Amino acid sequence: MDNDGQLSTRFNYRWSDKLVSKTQLQVVPGSGQDMVQLENEYTGDDFTASLKMLNPSALDGGITGIFIGSYLQSVTPKLALGLETVWQRAGLTQGPEMATSYSLRYKSDDWVA
Repeated sequence: MDNDGQLSTRFNYRWSDKLVSKTQLQVVPGSGQDMVQLENEYTGDDFTASLKMLNPSALDGGITGIFIGSYLQSVTPKLALGLETVWQRAGLTQGPEMATSYSLRYKSDDWVA
């Protein structure tokens, strides 16, 4: 906690060698800029999957917040393919928005693209 009363915390917990949970919390008195971030990441032998939530809430009769899911799969030792989807809804009076992006990673002996 700082001199202005702002509280910031970070907590990580490794459930196993492959599964990690991360939590961040920020409380700012009187500003309305409080923030919570929850993340789970699983790393397999040839893939990584994660789910991240920013300011998730279901208290007002619907789901609001930002939700991000990502997946990266090794196809060969040098080539990996992935995708990430973001779903967000600022408030119940607004409709949700969603975007998906795709990625390709190629690694040679002396560079990565």
